[in-house]
Amino acid sequence: MSKIQSLELAPFVPDWKRHLRAKNLAPSSILSYIYAAEQFAKANQVSVEPLPKQIETYLGDLLARTSAANSRKHHRNLQQFFRWLTDEGELSTNPMLKITPPKVPEKPVAIFTNAELTRMLSACKGNSFLQRRNTALVRVLMDTGIRAAELCGMQLTDVDLDIGLIAVLGKGRRVRSVPISAKTSEAISRYLRQRGRHHYAALSSLWLSNKGALTTSGLGQVIDRIGLRAGLKDVYPHRFRHTAAHAWLSAGGGERSLMRIMGWRSPAMLSRYGASAADSRARDEFRRLNLGDRL
Repeated sequence: MSKIQSLELAPFVPDWKRHLRAKNLAPSSILSYIYAAEQFAKANQVSVEPLPKQIETYLGDLLARTSAANSRKHHRNLQQFFRWLTDEGELSTNPMLKITPPKVPEKPVAIFTNAELTRMLSACKGNSFLQRRNTALVRVLMDTGIRAAELCGMQLTDVDLDIGLIAVLGKGRRVRSVPISAKTSEAISRYLRQRGRHHYAALSSLWLSNKGALTTSGLGQVIDRIGLRAGLKDVYPHRFRHTAAHAWLSAGGGERSLMRIMGWRSPAMLSRYGASAADSRARDEFRRLNLGDRL
């Protein structure tokens, strides 16, 4: 039996937020955790059912209204919230111990072809501030597949063009060095010359917009517009991540090296991102081996 009723969950959310900040989690992660706790507390503020039943009903409703991926995400975030409440002694037992997350069907993300990447680079051509910035953005995403938040969080001091490395702050507040190609280094260098004349040049953020530092939502809009100018649909930053992983594996790159570059700690991510074009790689390998024509 819990020490608190479900209608009393909401007052604990601010304390949990302070706990998450003390753990030095990324702001985006904190927002995600807090949102899940607040939404659950709001949906169950008048419920008198046991907490496990409330949680199952809530996750089932999310599954029906939204998607398996969204329900699974809320399951993961609520799991952390109730684990904290249990550790704090506010609950005698964790109500989520026997609640399993919904299975998420694998949906391979379409990757960009070389022709599509070339069209996007062509759509960015020019010497204006925005054209040079957009060229550099696309080349960094093509080269590295770093996350949108990692890209937008970069500072001027995170770039070393002489040795071709950028530093990014990834999930779990872990910093890693990511190599970039000579063409990407050149694109960033050309952008930096224009950036030095920008009216927000004094900011420490590497990537600027007309309103200041470029945000993740702003990056999404920029990439979407580049895609439209290139005559492409469904162009968004994370699609470059899948494309970069596929290109690496298709070229024979090592899996452990890819994990380090992408900032993955679990080998399971290799399967998830490699699935974007696993069938294509399998067909290419079949043709290369040509086993059926050897007899």
